[in-house]
Amino acid sequence: MLTDNVTKPWYKHKWLWFLLIGPGIVVVASIVTIYIAVTKSDSLIVDDYYKEGTTINENITKDQKAAKLGLTAELVIGDDQRIRVFLHQTKNPVKYPKLKLFVQHAANEKLDQHIELQPDGVDSYVSKQLNLPIGKWYFDLSDSNGDWKLTGFIKFGHEFQTALKPA
Repeated sequence: MLTDNVTKPWYKHKWLWFLLIGPGIVVVASIVTIYIAVTKSDSLIVDDYYKEGTTINENITKDQKAAKLGLTAELVIGDDQRIRVFLHQTKNPVKYPKLKLFVQHAANEKLDQHIELQPDGVDSYVSKQLNLPIGKWYFDLSDSNGDWKLTGFIKFGHEFQTALKPA
């Protein structure tokens, strides 16, 4: 009795391909990860930590000055997509010719905006018409010289007003 002992070529063995699928997937995933890391920017990472540290100290000083002046504000986003700020001052009320508002999206740096607020009545200021997408937004309000700062946040789409206070 003769048996044909013919061996198949290596690429025709099913178990070989079954064992190579796992490492093959890992190689492809690694290449995709490297591509994403190289092509996408890390906007949340800061290059100059010393400069950020000094900026934090400046922000603390601005917060302390706002608290010392007794400043708070109420920010309202109206149906007309304008931001209205009602400024409350407990010590030495001052009428500011304009206010600056930095509107910062929680996740997308490209949506951040610097807005100038114009007077709109007694202790009331209004922005131009905006188009804010739904999401979490941070607000930094200051006078035109940047001497003081009030901060707050809102989950736009669910909330339409928030209190701004010294941090």
